[in-house]
Amino acid sequence: MGYYITVLIVILLSFLIERNQNHGLDNKKQYSLKISIILIGVLTGFRGIEIGLDTRAYSTLYTWVDNATWDQFDRLWIEPGYFFLTKVCSTLLKLNYHQFLILVSALLYGSLYRFIKRYSRDTLISLLVFFAFNCFAFSMSGIRNSLALAICIDIIPLLEKRSVKNAIIYELFVLAAFFFHKSAIICAIVPLLVWPKKRNINILVDGVIFVFAFVFRNQIMLYINDNIKTINIGFSIDLGLSVFVKLILVGIAIFIDFQERDEDDNLVNIRYIARQESIIALGLYLFIGNGANILSRMILYIEILSIIYIPNAIVDGRIQNSNKSKVLIKLFYSIALLVVFLYSLRIDAYNLVPYRFFESNY
Repeated sequence: MGYYITVLIVILLSFLIERNQNHGLDNKKQYSLKISIILIGVLTGFRGIEIGLDTRAYSTLYTWVDNATWDQFDRLWIEPGYFFLTKVCSTLLKLNYHQFLILVSALLYGSLYRFIKRYSRDTLISLLVFFAFNCFAFSMSGIRNSLALAICIDIIPLLEKRSVKNAIIYELFVLAAFFFHKSAIICAIVPLLVWPKKRNINILVDGVIFVFAFVFRNQIMLYINDNIKTINIGFSIDLGLSVFVKLILVGIAIFIDFQERDEDDNLVNIRYIARQESIIALGLYLFIGNGANILSRMILYIEILSIIYIPNAIVDGRIQNSNKSKVLIKLFYSIALLVVFLYSLRIDAYNLVPYRFFESNY
């Protein structure tokens, strides 16, 4: 636990020092963001095999793939993209498992750094949301998901320009991510959600998706269970406190955002993309509740937009509203994030403590 607390303290101090020196939020060099991403990446990449729920299992899988032949990719439950990447790293590049973990961490957090630097209006809040929304804890276990997420983060800029070329390139990269984890398929529908120019059309599409999801919820669950991946089918929705707070956080961000006028620039484009995906995230929260299955993995690709959407909504709210509103917005998000930290992060529940760096005999 001490390692995690130390990293959070260093992150907070680096941002406070940098902001004090630069007198504001905007800083092109973003040394604090670089330091923070490196620290988080080190924690993730240099962890021992007992850190994270699935890290040890992936270690066994890595050894199996190394001893397998190239044509045995269809004999395992894993996706072929992950099999071939593991095979290249283990057999051709002769990387050991911990070197492979470092590579995966570098790919994920490199993408995350570019994403936050490009779009966030407040990078500190982005990182806090990343921790609070369980993205960090999940990256300690979901190696296949992390690789797929890295791809899906890097292709978000393609959504900024409506064109057939961008759509084709985007979907090809989603297909590549799908070959690392099947849950990435959720990203394939994003252009349909963000490219219609008229807001009324988008509201209609969102409404149809929500109604369809609720009406056919059980049938969708059964289809996934029978044809895609076995899941724990639950026909009732169980919303825990952390999920409820997430609903409120994203819902307030959407409310703030709808009060503002859309402009035709880069910031508004990503805010609009994030808004549409956040609406879908709300639907998925309500759709699966606290369920742990492939649908909960799908939320990760949508939820990652919250690390941009929430801080940007806070900053825009501070700028647009009165002094009283500024205080209320800050207070609300501070309390809400604290609750999410307490009830959702729960790093002790993910085999993340006590933390150990890898040892040479692994």
